[in-house]
Amino acid sequence: MNDRIDEPEIQSSMPDIRVEVQGIQNEYGAECLRLGVTDLVREIGRFIDISTLDGITVAVDYDAALRGLDRGIGGVRAEERTNDAGLVGVGKSVVVERGDEFKTHIVLLADPVCVLAFAEEDRNIDDLRTALAIICHECAHVEEHADRDRQFPAVLVGYRASTYMGKLEQQFAESFWGEYAVCRT
Repeated sequence: MNDRIDEPEIQSSMPDIRVEVQGIQNEYGAECLRLGVTDLVREIGRFIDISTLDGITVAVDYDAALRGLDRGIGGVRAEERTNDAGLVGVGKSVVVERGDEFKTHIVLLADPVCVLAFAEEDRNIDDLRTALAIICHECAHVEEHADRDRQFPAVLVGYRASTYMGKLEQQFAESFWGEYAVCRT
């Protein structure tokens, strides 16, 4: 007799999206990475609402992938990597417009997440933890963007303060709030 009560499985909120790997010449390796990222994001979607995820791009040339992303929003400059004295970006969640909806597209540098292409016995646990942290963080941005768009429609890309000080305040307030909310998630 089975004394265990089966818990209902939590369904993933991951929509039917495209995960694209750019710049890896080995087709088998690129497909393994695509599948590894897809499986991980599907699992994350059981705990974080990623229903507004537009797609994921994993790229060897991260800067080119950010510049080449079709945001669907006229007049908005291309995204750039964070790259200053203390921070070098390896993942970014970019707001895009598809039809009349705002969604989020995740762009990842291939290097820190390539461990997901390896067989389980070949994975370095520290590298796996790093990949997991990066991808979870970016998925949490998907949920935060959707929540913010529901609470404050058109603020994600539409509203811009008119004064220089207002623009600075808005930039910092949005960055601080977004990172705080994502870390809480």
